[in-house]
Amino acid sequence: MTTKTCLLLKTRSTPSDPYDAAFNQAGLPPIFVPVLEHAEVNKEELDKTLSGRPHQTYSGLILTSQRAVEAVGRVLQELNEEQKTNLLSMAVFTVGPATHKAIENLGFASILGSESGNGSVLADYIMSIRSKSEHRPLLFLVGDQRRDIIIRKLQSGQPSAPVVEQLVYVTRTMSTFPSLFASAVAEAESRNNDTGSVAWIIFFSPAGAEVALKELQKEQEAGRRRPRIATIGPTTEEYLVKEWKMQPEVVAKKPTAESLVEGILAWEQEHAQP
Repeated sequence: MTTKTCLLLKTRSTPSDPYDAAFNQAGLPPIFVPVLEHAEVNKEELDKTLSGRPHQTYSGLILTSQRAVEAVGRVLQELNEEQKTNLLSMAVFTVGPATHKAIENLGFASILGSESGNGSVLADYIMSIRSKSEHRPLLFLVGDQRRDIIIRKLQSGQPSAPVVEQLVYVTRTMSTFPSLFASAVAEAESRNNDTGSVAWIIFFSPAGAEVALKELQKEQEAGRRRPRIATIGPTTEEYLVKEWKMQPEVVAKKPTAESLVEGILAWEQEHAQP
């Protein structure tokens, strides 16, 4: 029986990772390959913003990444009880269940939009529930590689929703990624995959995709067949199609481990050899 090893181009979350559990349970043993590293920036600016009276200055927070949530968590640890109460009273908008859970763990109670799945749908949701009499801006904590779809939609709405962006982290490609990728491929090859080495490669962001695909091209030049491709959502799919002319076999309907695995298993069943 062949082993359908999957390379997940992400850092394995600790102490447990939902993708690890979901893929193993489905008989798709994963190998995690960290592609990117993140560094928090503008700490003093964020401290000042969140230690004041953000609940009065802003109508809500937008947190769409784990790194932004971690930045807020760091600030929370340094606040006094009154400041914590003020911050935690704010409404927080996010795009998926994993980020929702991380925000909830910080102590926020009003978390909205986690079923939206992507920034475009989240922006539509915010506009649909935002009071026309609300003039306070939203505070959007972002990384340096964020896409501007949320900003564009909110600011072009009728009426528009003002947004203040604050850069809280930067993303860099790990210098060790090429060697980590090669090691992962070698490990997968030892598992006797039916595609030669890797059955599936899962992309979680456009930033990671660029680096990974360059390495994957080298693997193909060495005579290995292209693994099947899956993405966590439409943003990464759009990048692969536009920039690399590569249509993924699977695009998760929701940005969750369960949805991703369901898509892969459905594809496998549909294309199973008789």
